[in-house]
Amino acid sequence: MKPGQLLFARVAGSVATIAPRNEPELTFLGSSCRASTLPGAKVSSVSFTLHEEQQYGVAAVIVDLTSGSGKNASKEAYPMLIKIQGAGQGDHRELSVDTENIWVPEGPVIGGIVHAFYQTAIEVVAPDGERFTTLDLEKARRYSDDYPELYMRYYVSACQYVPDPNLLLRCLVGDCTIDDVLSAAQQVAAEQTQLEKAQELVEKQERATERLRIENTELRARFGGVHAANEHLNDVVAQRDRVLSIAAARFTTLSIAARALHGVASTQWRRSRALEAALKKVAEAPQVFVA
Repeated sequence: MKPGQLLFARVAGSVATIAPRNEPELTFLGSSCRASTLPGAKVSSVSFTLHEEQQYGVAAVIVDLTSGSGKNASKEAYPMLIKIQGAGQGDHRELSVDTENIWVPEGPVIGGIVHAFYQTAIEVVAPDGERFTTLDLEKARRYSDDYPELYMRYYVSACQYVPDPNLLLRCLVGDCTIDDVLSAAQQVAAEQTQLEKAQELVEKQERATERLRIENTELRARFGGVHAANEHLNDVVAQRDRVLSIAAARFTTLSIAARALHGVASTQWRRSRALEAALKKVAEAPQVFVA
């Protein structure tokens, strides 16, 4: 199917715009030239401009063609690379959009749009067979069981991840080199390594924090036991103090009673001594007999 059957183009001087003919929106995957929206956006239209030094640019889009209606409705995706041609210089520069043909790379770098592991991506292959893709290989790993053979081909080919689709498309049209793409892939890999190391540190810290939490819980449990024992000891001491207080009160009472008894005994002793003296005097007095 020709792009013109799904898309129409409008050009106003140095700005070219494409939009779907019969669908409400299209998916913009990226471009080698400046675009009015970001890769991955679903839009009703997208516009492009070329730099003075660019002879042409390429845009990657997907149009989902709907057929049927209601429960019988279905969609079929049509991915395509659209060529945007520049002509003239300065104020006389004009653009045109090729809606008759899907653009095909001229080499030596080849590539295009791929759909794998429930993702749509841009891929390029260098002359030496080195492959670069915007396909998120970490996400692809989640679905490796669904497509084991395809995943193994990606794994064996050592496909390198480059998240910037615009860079890969610029490489396809010759606006940058495969070395630029390789450098970007290496930078992403280095950042991923640093991220993994940071994640390991975070996980290590989380494990250490969990250990501290467990130790703290154990210490609190031990402290709780000590605290309970201390409370019990305090109760024993308090009970002992109560017993001693009662004993002291009883001792005081006994002391008072003893002093009282001692006083009574002393009084009785003094009385007995006085009686004894009186009796002695009586005994010693001369006896008088009356006839």
